[in-house]
Amino acid sequence: MPESKRAKSWEDPSVNSYATTIRKKIAGYPLLYELTGNLMEGFLIGDSNHTVLIVGAGGGQELVTFSNNSLWSYVAVGDA
Repeated sequence: MPESKRAKSWEDPSVNSYATTIRKKIAGYPLLYELTGNLMEGFLIGDSNHTVLIVGAGGGQELVTFSNNSLWSYVAVGDA
């Protein structure tokens, strides 16, 4: 497997810069989380509890953004 395709160690310096560089690569990156949260609120309406599976939550931003709803619980998997 080429070096560029291998999973990086959490100690790799590029891991620490992900939060900054991803915003430069994807226009409106923070808004994607806000939009997704709004869509989830629209679909998961009501007073019942919901468990949400988040696949690819390596950075954890999903959990930070969606945690405003106390009726939801999360199962998050980072695929790295």
